[in-house]
Amino acid sequence: MSTVSQIPTPINFFQTWTASQGLTAEDVALMRLKLVSATDASAFLGFFPSFDVCIIPYPGESFVRARPMTTVRSGQAKYLSPKGSGGSPPYLPALFDWNDLRVDVSKPLVITEGEIKSYWGCKTGIPTIGIGGVGMQATLFDGRIEWSKRDVYLCFDHDGLGSREFKPGVAHALGKLSSRLISCGAKVKVLYLSDVVKDQKLKWGLDDYLRAGGTWPELLATASAPQAWCSMLAGLLETCVYVVGTNQTHIYNLDNGSRKSPKDFHDAHISLRKLGVDDKGKVVHEQVSHQWVRSPDRLTAVGYCLDPLRPHGFSDGWVNLWKGYPTFEGGADVEVLRMWQQFMEGLFGEHWKWVGLWVGHLLNRPQERCNQAVMLVTSVQGIGKSLFGDIVRDLCGPHGLESTSTRMFSQFNSLEEGKTFVVVNELDVKFNAKEGQLNDLLSSETVSIEQKGKDVISLPNLRRWFFTANASAPCRLSAGQRRVLVINPPRVVADTRGEWGDWVRSSVKLIRRSVGRLASVRWWFDDLWAREGQGWDSCAPVPITQAALDAAEASKTDSQIIAEHMYEFMVSAEGCGATHPDLRKQNTKVWGEVTMLVRSHGGRCLRKSIKEDGKVREYIVYDLWGKYVGDAKANGGHYTTMSSEQVKASALGMAREYVGITGLLGQKR
Repeated sequence: MSTVSQIPTPINFFQTWTASQGLTAEDVALMRLKLVSATDASAFLGFFPSFDVCIIPYPGESFVRARPMTTVRSGQAKYLSPKGSGGSPPYLPALFDWNDLRVDVSKPLVITEGEIKSYWGCKTGIPTIGIGGVGMQATLFDGRIEWSKRDVYLCFDHDGLGSREFKPGVAHALGKLSSRLISCGAKVKVLYLSDVVKDQKLKWGLDDYLRAGGTWPELLATASAPQAWCSMLAGLLETCVYVVGTNQTHIYNLDNGSRKSPKDFHDAHISLRKLGVDDKGKVVHEQVSHQWVRSPDRLTAVGYCLDPLRPHGFSDGWVNLWKGYPTFEGGADVEVLRMWQQFMEGLFGEHWKWVGLWVGHLLNRPQERCNQAVMLVTSVQGIGKSLFGDIVRDLCGPHGLESTSTRMFSQFNSLEEGKTFVVVNELDVKFNAKEGQLNDLLSSETVSIEQKGKDVISLPNLRRWFFTANASAPCRLSAGQRRVLVINPPRVVADTRGEWGDWVRSSVKLIRRSVGRLASVRWWFDDLWAREGQGWDSCAPVPITQAALDAAEASKTDSQIIAEHMYEFMVSAEGCGATHPDLRKQNTKVWGEVTMLVRSHGGRCLRKSIKEDGKVREYIVYDLWGKYVGDAKANGGHYTTMSSEQVKASALGMAREYVGITGLLGQKR
């Protein structure tokens, strides 16, 4: 008599399956496992699963996964996730207080595959996190769990291969997870079930091992460091940024500030190789640098910024070059404060407070633009003018720089990258071809930084310049300029080897050798800023000093001196003067300066055509007060109402005055 085979009901399958997982009724209740019909399951899965399922709720989450209550065939998913969920969050069995474990990095954690395995890990005494699959790792790094300085053990399934061997896809996922954890600061070890399974051909997971009577001490004894390439990849993930927003895509190293083209980057890491899987699932051996480029965890930036309000490094898609000013331990030493006050007054005279607030703004508002500079002009040595710049540079740490007159205008200015305070001692750029760029250093909104052979990057101009000079006119400064505060220190040659110089060398200089003294100087600037910095305008005109006027006078060229003399002569000649075209040709620079002076004072440059020796010559008439403006010319200029004789007479007087002043200066007529 034949018998009819019994088809298991869903409830029987559910009971059989939970029993095969070693789960008691109490375990099922603690995990809140529940049998759900296919129709009910479709409501939260977003699709009809065709089978009744066991739902696995995630403690503390609204997320659930489902296990079909049927024999899983080859190619069929063992577990189902809601449609559109992307990936599952980490599964944290409700056997521990995870609120504390998430942040207490002194507690080690184990990461394994699947909810049942992690439950078994926790059930036998070790906090164990489950991930939905070897590739579902992203949610481990969404901020729920603190990884830095924590011991983390990875326990992936033994797939029945040789000792410590994994399938290529699993090995790739294991290495990827190891790399990411290492880059987060975790101390990662890999647990090898293949070392404790009795039969290498068996496929074991953590739950199989623990159900068979395995112990944690035995398994932890297999802990080994991840493969070398994992740390290498982790290092690249942590320190390298793929920059795509500049003219040339390149790789920036956050540790040393280097920039490399993709080719140079790969050449530098040619010896680092790993086992990987390409997009088609084919096993390949590739450089770690290529793996880094392909990694979804790679940092990618659109460019560079210098933003003191953001953290250093990679931030919101940008490489932020701001590292921050150093902090100095120690309070305010009264003696150091008194010393610094005396030093400021003795070096900057009546302008000590202005300079103090200028530095206070630098230290407390580095994110704000400043187009003001300070220049100390004196031939007296050994009075502390360079020392002041050195101490402020110490307060700025990595954002301070000592430069030179030559380097400040150099095309390759990578040393100025990210700097907010630049000291230039012994400034001397008068008559230098680059002299005109000095104004741009102060006024430009952005700074172009260029390394030789590298892409040019643009940063906001947050620099403050401090100059010292031994010459009365180290650069050309106009009498009305209001961007450079020029100070002639109230010190004389006798101070160099006198009481002041000895005090600077024996006392003030020691500030740089002590963190505590630097802390007191920083406190001095911060206190002054807190008391009097409200309303400070870092782009306001600087005070005009006698030293600035003297420097402007000393920096004039001969052409400017002649032009100013000719202008003054025209003022004395009732605001009018004329020039013969031949005289203008002799020195176009002089008459260009004259034209600029006339127009800057509201005057007019008029024209008068006069026939001489059978030729029509065009004279220029400088009308300072607008008394002789005539008809308009087609090109927008004007003729003069002066007669030809008046123009000739005025031109003769101007020529004589010109010959006199040029002869006085020793110039050729």
